[in-house]
Amino acid sequence: MQTLDNGILRAGILEKGAELVSVLDAGGVERIAQPGPLWAGQAKNLFPNVGLVKDGYITVRGRRCDALQHGFLKERTLDVVCREPDRVVFRLDADEQTRRFLPGNYRVEIGFQLIGNSVRQSFTVTDLDDRPLYFGLGSHTGFFRRGAGYLRFAPGQELVERIRPGMRFLNGQTRPFPLPPDGRLNIDGQLFEQGAHILEGFSEKVVTLCEERSSRQVELDFSGFHRLTLWGLPQAGDFICLMPWCALPDSEDSDHVFEHKPGNVCLQPGRSFRCAQTMTFTG
Repeated sequence: MQTLDNGILRAGILEKGAELVSVLDAGGVERIAQPGPLWAGQAKNLFPNVGLVKDGYITVRGRRCDALQHGFLKERTLDVVCREPDRVVFRLDADEQTRRFLPGNYRVEIGFQLIGNSVRQSFTVTDLDDRPLYFGLGSHTGFFRRGAGYLRFAPGQELVERIRPGMRFLNGQTRPFPLPPDGRLNIDGQLFEQGAHILEGFSEKVVTLCEERSSRQVELDFSGFHRLTLWGLPQAGDFICLMPWCALPDSEDSDHVFEHKPGNVCLQPGRSFRCAQTMTFTG
């Protein structure tokens, strides 16, 4: 584990998957969900796909490749290529093992930096090949929530939700995801009865997780991403996952061709794709 400390926050990041597994605030309170009987994850990084893959395979450049739920990066140990007291950068270069899942020559870098009471997590994917690289990218961060809570969005936004029956595959349909006039969405047992919510249409890509009985909040700025997915469990009142994605899960009618998959990034040879999320902890 790599540990960052700026005197305000103390963060722990595993070299396996470059996974953020702890953020302690100035009061020593843990803000990242810890493994438990209902959910063992913490903050997986998802590459080159999110969600399930139809029939467990894709084709890339005409070649059939195995595909894991949420991709392979979460299972790999990344190299540490930059290390400072408040900053670390992890790198994964394509090799024989990664090409089982995504052919080509590419590099993935994931950086973390403490800035005051914020954690900035950056992603850079570079195409080192002579052909375009197609991929999806996402985050799956779980935040501790003590007691009743709610999410606060900028009011007046008209969001839509992509429909994924049974949390498996998209069916090509969308529906409105209406927010209250004040942008406050209560987190209750009904919110996740049907599973996760894949949301689009944001005019302001900021959401704040608030605890009802304390001043603790975490503001997530996901302006570098295309959409936000919310997930939790109806019976679990101590965490919620806020997941920015530059990707989409597979569709029921997928033809398996990764180059055709909606939501994927198409990166030209020699170019880099960058995005970032910033988590600001208060209270």
